[in-house]
Amino acid sequence: MRVLLAESRRPVVRAGGCRVESGLWVGPWGGRTLTRAAQVEVDHHVPIHAAHAAGGHAWSAERKRDFTNDPLNLHAVEKGINRKKGAAGPDAWKPPVRATWCRYARDWVAVKHKYALTVTRAERRALARMLRGCRYPPYVAPAMQGAGT
Repeated sequence: MRVLLAESRRPVVRAGGCRVESGLWVGPWGGRTLTRAAQVEVDHHVPIHAAHAAGGHAWSAERKRDFTNDPLNLHAVEKGINRKKGAAGPDAWKPPVRATWCRYARDWVAVKHKYALTVTRAERRALARMLRGCRYPPYVAPAMQGAGT
């Protein structure tokens, strides 16, 4: 719920004072404007399975909990896109909107670096392709008022 609250571009509406019902989120990888919480999922940018395979298997329970709850690694994303991504890394999945590749790759590198996770050769090649030609700041989709796709 914290991610939904933090990433909504307008105050959220809660049902029963607890569950988030609506807000305004812009999917970071597809650029769609979402207004219903049911359209959004909180995604681990670097999936837990990928972190486990890249060195996380040796972490303490506390370190695993920190990784799982780290806002750096959590994003409110479009439900359909999150389902397609699954536990894939950049060598197997790329955001459908090419303009978001820089942010995706930079975020991936930041999480891997923070947690000292290994990077495969295929992952490194995919990240290099996505980072080629990036400009700062990374693309952030604009919120479109009144759109609720």
